[in-house]
Amino acid sequence: MKVIASRAGRGSGNTYRSLLLVFLAAVTVRPVGAQVPQVDTLYYSERQPAWAGQLTVLAANTFLGALTGGIAQELRGGSFRDGFTRGALGGAVTYLGKRVAVERFNGAGLIGRQVGALGSSMVRNAGDGIPTLDRLVVPLGVGRLYVRRGTDRAFQIQPKLDALATAWVLYGAIEDDLAFDAGASLSAGTFVFKTSNKVMLYGGGEHSAGGFANAGVVYLSDVPAWGRRFLDGAFAHERVHIVQEDQLFVTLTDPFEDWVVQQLPGGHHVSRWLDLNVSTEIFRVTSRFFPSVRERPWEMEANYLSR
Repeated sequence: MKVIASRAGRGSGNTYRSLLLVFLAAVTVRPVGAQVPQVDTLYYSERQPAWAGQLTVLAANTFLGALTGGIAQELRGGSFRDGFTRGALGGAVTYLGKRVAVERFNGAGLIGRQVGALGSSMVRNAGDGIPTLDRLVVPLGVGRLYVRRGTDRAFQIQPKLDALATAWVLYGAIEDDLAFDAGASLSAGTFVFKTSNKVMLYGGGEHSAGGFANAGVVYLSDVPAWGRRFLDGAFAHERVHIVQEDQLFVTLTDPFEDWVVQQLPGGHHVSRWLDLNVSTEIFRVTSRFFPSVRERPWEMEANYLSR
């Protein structure tokens, strides 16, 4: 993946960077290009009232949560209706998290991410047939806290490190053309790295991007000539992707990833402390069914909410 388009191309012989790039290339994580839409609609050919677009996004998240919760509980021998109903509530809360995440006040991303994770936790609990708030997944930077109410009604907390997010943070730290932004990171609820008046590329270097989101880690093209409105929109766009990746991980891929790891020698101990998080890779694979970036549902949602 070619990330930085420098005005004066620089190479680096850093061995550690090369090894890290090999690891990241092996998992083929998809970069997400940030765009700012020009119309107030989920589609790109006509304008619609703002409430119509918001209602559409709310309905999509609600239905997705309902279907996920209902089918998961049905497969476990439980009640489809119970999973569907409680999953719908969780999906609506996830939408609220995305809606908050795109706001322009400091800390909007952090608050939105936690609200979105609450909704995703509710969907997963509905699918597992356990009380709606008995287990919460709290994302914190490159890790998560798994909060579970025990049989004695006391809460148990299990921290886990996100393997791929950690790798992407290390990449941002050793890449010469990226700099860590502490303020933006605190506001977004994850690690944020920025270029200095340089453009990031994707699609084989053919397209420029305002930002990328990889396993919840954000990279932004900080190019002043683009204007503050575009830069703010690009950052908000990536904050939506963060909540989307949390949503996919918590509701679908985390249980499967844990099962896979536990099949390995010592896997039970590893899965207790480590998450893999292939959410971005799932989006990358799915994107093959949508050749146009603008037709990908997750991009349409991020574009609309961050407009």
